[in-house]
Amino acid sequence: MQVCVLGSLLIRDGPTEVAAGGPVQRRILARLAMDAGKPVDPTELEVAAWGEDPPPAARHTIASHIFRLRRLGLAIETTDDRYVLQSVTDVGEVERLSNEGRRAADGRNPQGSSDGLPGGPGLRSWATAGRPRGSA
Repeated sequence: MQVCVLGSLLIRDGPTEVAAGGPVQRRILARLAMDAGKPVDPTELEVAAWGEDPPPAARHTIASHIFRLRRLGLAIETTDDRYVLQSVTDVGEVERLSNEGRRAADGRNPQGSSDGLPGGPGLRSWATAGRPRGSA
C-alpha cells in the first residue's frame, strides 16, 4: 500500500484507491506520512487532528484511528509510545528517485539519472533524437 500526500491525501493498494476515512483520521494519517519511517509522538498527532485544544479523550481517539488505519492494511508500528508509519509514501518515492538521480549524476552518468522515472529512458531517447553524437 502507498500513502500519497502530494496533492490530495490518498491510499493506494496497487491501482485501487482506498478510502482514508473521515477528516480526523485523514489528518492523523497525513501527519504520520510526513515523517514516514520516523516515530511521531501522540501529542503531535493531537495537534494535527485538533489543533491546540484536543478533546479530553484525544489519546484514546488517536489509538482508535490508528487501529482503523491498520485494518485498511497500512503498516503502522508502535515504538516507545510513538507511532511509525512504515508504509510507502509518495514523498518517500520522490526522495528515493531524487537520491538515485543525484548518485547517477555524481557518477558522471547524467543520462542514467532519469532511468528510474516513469518514461525516463523514453525521455532520454527523445532528448537525444536527431542530434549528432557528442552534441549537447
